[in-house]
Amino acid sequence: SDPVVNRSVNFLKYSVDYIDDLGLPYDYQSIMHYGFAFFAKDPYSPTLSPKYPYAYIGQRKYISPIDVKKVQLLYGCGGHTKWDCNFEQQNICSWKQNTDDDFDWKVFKGSTPTAFTGPSGDNTNGLGYYIFAEANGHENRVTQLTSQHIPTNLYCIRLSYHMAGYTVGMLSLRAQFFDRQQTEVLFSKRGIQGDEWHKSDIEFQARSPFQLVLEAVIGSGREGDIAVDDIRVEPGFCNYKRNFRGIDLP
Repeated sequence: SDPVVNRSVNFLKYSVDYIDDLGLPYDYQSIMHYGFAFFAKDPYSPTLSPKYPYAYIGQRKYISPIDVKKVQLLYGCGGHTKWDCNFEQQNICSWKQNTDDDFDWKVFKGSTPTAFTGPSGDNTNGLGYYIFAEANGHENRVTQLTSQHIPTNLYCIRLSYHMAGYTVGMLSLRAQFFDRQQTEVLFSKRGIQGDEWHKSDIEFQARSPFQLVLEAVIGSGREGDIAVDDIRVEPGFCNYKRNFRGIDLP
């Protein structure tokens, strides 16, 4: 007869410091879920009993919708939302230029016109489009983009930014709430950040509807271009690192 195999390793419990549910409901239909009698010596004596008595567990035919959502959250590949913009259509998508500011953001490709400031290309591969606030001619002035209305939820807001030059001012992202007429600063960078693109992931729990305001404040000189690319606004947590401490994933 086959030797007895110790299967206790398949039923270990881990603390919430090691794993997390990513804010998603328990999924009986997950393709990763064990079946009633998985690893049982007696197939009529189940190793697992669902709290919901009619739940079927252990299916291996398809990836469940919650499985898909978990993969999207873990690998940062959530579906597009109407607030996302990578500027590849040579426009600002659903965002709007603020009419109360001093000048407009520009959709651009390649190096910015002024030497010793700005990126040489976009964040993705250097060949696409991005937006930038031009410092030359706009010293000490402000430009803003405003998103469409965003409903109450937990969000991961991602953006890439470039701030290089001796007179770089400040870049910020704020949430403007409709019910309170208040703003909350979600992201802010001031001064030289180096001649490279940087990425920022911002987790934000919105307790009332809001819109995002992307603002660049130009510094005192012409060498202060500020560029932004690949804006993403996704429901849920930002990435797996906060939720799966101690586990390396590709």
